[in-house]
Amino acid sequence: MADRGGYVQVQHGQYGGGHHGGQQQHGRQMGEQMKGMFQEKAPSASQALTVATLFPLGGLLLVLSGLALAGTVVGLAVADAAAAAGHKTQQAGHAIQSRAEDARAGGGGHTGATGGAGAGTGTGTRASS
Repeated sequence: MADRGGYVQVQHGQYGGGHHGGQQQHGRQMGEQMKGMFQEKAPSASQALTVATLFPLGGLLLVLSGLALAGTVVGLAVADAAAAAGHKTQQAGHAIQSRAEDARAGGGGHTGATGGAGAGTGTGTRASS
């Protein structure tokens, strides 16, 4: 200790002697070790900025991939329904075509609801009112 104009100046741990000085030094070393551990674990500002930028971008890409998957599933379901409808339309077209060919050939057992070969030509008589 030194007395300088009424002020007392105390210096701790200068000599490292005694029981209390050893504990202070040991405590200081532990504190520095703990401080070093925490400083190593803390991310830098550039790392934090990178995470803050890429996290929303990753979320956006995840949402877009989910939408693409949903669109694919819906598209496949619609395509399957359209293919089934197209197959039914094709079958109906073949049935109509075969009936038309039968009618042109003059044979076949399908005469329709109106009767013979002249049906639907408008040659019949109309009742006047």
